[in-house]
Amino acid sequence: MPWADSLLEIWGEPLFVQPVYSGGAVMGWLALRLPSVPLPHSEEAFAAMFCDLAGSAFYREKRVSMMAEANRMLDEAAKGVVGILGHALAMKDPYTVGHQINVANLAQAMAKRGGYDETFQETVYYAGLVHDLGKITIPSSILSKPGILSEIEFSIIRNHALYGWEILSSADLPWPLADIVIQHHEHIDGSGYPFGLKGDAICREARFLSVADVVEAISSDRPYRPGLGIGKALGEIRENRGSWYDPEASDLCMEVIGDGFAFDTENYKLFIQ
Repeated sequence: MPWADSLLEIWGEPLFVQPVYSGGAVMGWLALRLPSVPLPHSEEAFAAMFCDLAGSAFYREKRVSMMAEANRMLDEAAKGVVGILGHALAMKDPYTVGHQINVANLAQAMAKRGGYDETFQETVYYAGLVHDLGKITIPSSILSKPGILSEIEFSIIRNHALYGWEILSSADLPWPLADIVIQHHEHIDGSGYPFGLKGDAICREARFLSVADVVEAISSDRPYRPGLGIGKALGEIRENRGSWYDPEASDLCMEVIGDGFAFDTENYKLFIQ
């Protein structure tokens, strides 16, 4: 211990030196300059207790750091899973993936505008990225049909929220995406689907997605019609604010768009080769 020789030169003898162990390894040393020797047993016991506590603190800090790194890796893995699911849908229906990206961005902007914390913002964003994932089970002939859907075809489309829940509920993710996805077509007056939930029975994240989803769908091009424009989309929200759509989410959406938010049309080209 070269540092001990330096201490002896500065302090002289006698010295009391004791290692600080943490996790079986020496993490530091306690060095005391003594007025006399030997050190009383009570003080020696106190010094040993101090070293034990210091070692425990070092070990706890190390464990916290390791847990933080493990959580970061799990979080990145979860985001990777969401990305994989999005790419899987892109192979079936690139249009829907572009729609999902736009909805995710709008829902996140609404949450940020409303002062919601980063966890909520992240949750609505990743829920938006996969909210139509269940459409991967819908025949392409229905998804890409240029004309108006028949009643049977529309009933098949409506099942996509259930199919999305089935897919997402099998994955262990840090966000309740399955529950949000299955509720994003519910209306606060109970007229939505698949369960006819009302008011607060619909999770707040799904209420945000419901508004973002409708605004993006109306304003953008669809396989069966050209986009109707943001004015028409906001008119739909104003007309059904408080009946179909959550008032807070509706107001935040209109404020965000009023502040200049615009959908990125390039998102529809990301997965088209």
